[in-house]
Amino acid sequence: MNPTVMTAQGPVVGVDQGATRAWYALPYAAPPLGPLRFRRPSPPLPHREPLDAGRWGPAPIQRLIDGSVSGFGGTAVAEDCLTLDVVRPSTDRAGSDVDGDVEGDVADGAGLPVLVWIHGGAFMTGTGSTYDARRLAEAGRMIVVTLNYRVGPFGFLDLSSLSAPGVRCDSNVGLFDQIAALKWVRANIAAFGGDPGNVTLAGQSAGGTSVLALLCMPAARGLFARAVAQSPAPAMGLSGAVHARWAHRFADLLRARVGADTATALETASPDQLLDAMDALHAISAARCPDVSILCPCIDRSLPAPILEAFETGRQAAVGLLIGTNRDEDGLAPGPYDESVAAELRAWHRTVVRTAAAHGRRAPTWMYRFDHVSADPRIGPRGAAHSQELRYLFGTLPADSPDRDSRFSSTMQRLWSRFAADGRPAESRDWPTYRADRRRIMVLDNDPAVICGA
Repeated sequence: MNPTVMTAQGPVVGVDQGATRAWYALPYAAPPLGPLRFRRPSPPLPHREPLDAGRWGPAPIQRLIDGSVSGFGGTAVAEDCLTLDVVRPSTDRAGSDVDGDVEGDVADGAGLPVLVWIHGGAFMTGTGSTYDARRLAEAGRMIVVTLNYRVGPFGFLDLSSLSAPGVRCDSNVGLFDQIAALKWVRANIAAFGGDPGNVTLAGQSAGGTSVLALLCMPAARGLFARAVAQSPAPAMGLSGAVHARWAHRFADLLRARVGADTATALETASPDQLLDAMDALHAISAARCPDVSILCPCIDRSLPAPILEAFETGRQAAVGLLIGTNRDEDGLAPGPYDESVAAELRAWHRTVVRTAAAHGRRAPTWMYRFDHVSADPRIGPRGAAHSQELRYLFGTLPADSPDRDSRFSSTMQRLWSRFAADGRPAESRDWPTYRADRRRIMVLDNDPAVICGA
C-alpha cells in the first residue's frame, strides 16, 4: 500500500520502498512562471485530488552536461521546478514498523529528526534528485528532505535593478526558494512523522554557502535548529550595486537575442535565450574579473551584510554548526598543479577557518577535514576532492566497494545523523567544539582523529 499523507495543500501519495518511504516532487511554492519568473516564491497552490508523488520531478533550468542532469531524476528540466522530496525510514524512533498511512503517527516533539539538504553546483547547476537519500534516512533513522531551487539567471543573477512598469524582479530569489522550502517543512513535516522543531539545515559547496547565508538572513530565523556547511565559500557575495551593473549588461545581451525591450525580453525569452545571454555574460566576467563569481548572493536588506562579516560581527543565528572542508578540494579539476590555484585555495580555506572561529564565540561549533581516499579507482582517483564526501554521507557507493569504504560511510552517517538528532556529532571527549583559542579539528578517515588545526 502506497503511503498517503495529508499536507496543508492536499493529499499526496508516495511510494513504499521497503526500508524507506518516499514522496517526490512535492510543490513547496507556486510555479514561478509568467510574472513570477524572477520573483521570490509565492505560497504553494492547494489541490483536492491526491497528488502522485511516486517519481522525481524536473530539475531547475540549467545547462545540461553531456545532455543530462547529474542525479537520479533524469534529464528533464523545467521552470516549474520548485519541489522537494521527503524520504523517511519505515520505522519510527523506537524502531517499530509504521503501518499504513504515516499521517498523525507521532505526538508533538516525538517525531523523527529532519535533515534538509541543499545541493551544490556553483549556483548554476544541480537538482535535489542528485542525492538518493534512502540509505541516509534508513541508517540515520531520520527524515531527509532534498529540494530544488532556481539556479543561474533564474535564481542568482540579481535582476531587481531591472524592475520597471510591466516587469518586477527580486533579489536573492534562489535563497528565498530555500526559505520557502523550510517554511513548507515547518508546516508539513509532522504529517510525515517528523519533528518540525528538530530540523537541521545542511548543504555542500554552493549549498554550504547557502546554509551560511540563511544563518545571516532575518527571513530564515527560527526555521531550523542547527546547520551543516560542507566546503562553503563564506566570502562569496556581491553588493547590490555590483549586481546591478552585471544585470544591465545581461539585459543588453538578452535584448539582442530576443529583439525586444527589457521588460518584454525578461517575460517572453525562452529558457535557452536566457541561458545563452548568461553564457555570454560569463565570458565577459571571466575576462574582466576571473576570480569573481557573478552568480552569488546579493548583499542587500534581505542579506544585510557579507556572510563572513556577519559571522565576525555576531549577526548570524546562534545555532549549532558543523563545518568543514576536504583535504584535496582542488582535486575536482583535472590538470597540472598551479601555484596560483593553490594560493587561492589557501585563502578560501582561511575564510572557512575564520567563519568557524567566529561562530564558536556564539554557539557550539564543530570543524572537520575530510581526508578519506578510497583504494577503488572508481571512487577516489583525485584524492579527498571537492564533493567526494557525499557518496559516503548518502551511502551511494558501488555495491562491491571495499569494506573499509562501507565502514567509513557508516561512520560518517552516524556522526551526521547524531548531530541532526541531538545537536552533537559525538561526545565532547571524542570531538571537542572548535574555538579560536582551542582549534580542534576532526580528521575524517578510516580512523577519525582530532588534531590541533590552524
